[in-house]
Amino acid sequence: MALLCYTTSVAADKTAAQITHLLSRHGARSLLIDYDGARNPSGIAFEIATSKGDRQFQLPINPEAVGRVLRRQFTDRKLAGISLSKAGDPEHARRVAWRINLEWVRVQLALIESEMATLEQIFLPYMILNGRTVYEIVEGQGMKMLPAPEEKP
Repeated sequence: MALLCYTTSVAADKTAAQITHLLSRHGARSLLIDYDGARNPSGIAFEIATSKGDRQFQLPINPEAVGRVLRRQFTDRKLAGISLSKAGDPEHARRVAWRINLEWVRVQLALIESEMATLEQIFLPYMILNGRTVYEIVEGQGMKMLPAPEEKP
């Protein structure tokens, strides 16, 4: 299956603005876009009220990984209507990475709006605690944050 949004031409900064707009409409109290040395958006963080108080979250944006997938899928002939130069273009990978993130945020907010999940359930891996995301903390502990399940006799 081809990577989601692989044909996008929407600039990363426009998509970042769309994400911030969605999050602000859904209660984000503050939003932060990080930029790299070339003034490209490179990350997004936000603060939002949860049932346990205001919490900060940082969403994953990884254009390098997206670029690797685009190149691999191009080589495997899974991408239609895209050239090798586009599949290997870091700017295109950045656009795709941001666009995928926008789609993910839209779907997650729909789950929250429909009451199928809570904000905490959806965004927990991305919640920031002591400068790291919950996922980074748990992964760094070998996924041993929770006790092992008891064996049944």
